[in-house]
Amino acid sequence: MSPTTFAPFGAEHLQGAAQVLERRHHFHQQMVGPLAHEVDFLAQVTSAFQDASGSVALRDGIVVGYLLGKVQSDNGGPHIWSHLAGHGCDDEDLVGDLYALAAKGWVETGLTRHFIFAPAPQESQREQPHLIQSGSILASPSAALRQPMSTRWPA
Repeated sequence: MSPTTFAPFGAEHLQGAAQVLERRHHFHQQMVGPLAHEVDFLAQVTSAFQDASGSVALRDGIVVGYLLGKVQSDNGGPHIWSHLAGHGCDDEDLVGDLYALAAKGWVETGLTRHFIFAPAPQESQREQPHLIQSGSILASPSAALRQPMSTRWPA
């Protein structure tokens, strides 16, 4: 297998990312069936890319994974949010590396809260199809716990 390289996501990666998203969608169709058949994946990824930043994984110049997030704000302050079309990956082993590269840039700009949709690994989905609908959330990479967190509420 060719080595994987990682880079910031750019407009030149849109078409490849749309193909990755389409492959994920077809896998989910095989697992659960009743998903839309006519989907404009390029439009979805293009929308996810507007005002977003992120990372891309490439093998031989071909997109094999990507992660995009947009700055949002709420009562807790600014944060990164990634929706369904903001992530796709042909190889689940790349998800952590994609996140690490994207999160590095986000944290450097002061964005330390991240909410990312990443479907459960495909092997898990084959065994438990309900996982297609749950996925994973990653948040607050800069707040890594150095010691166990107390589960007691203050009095």
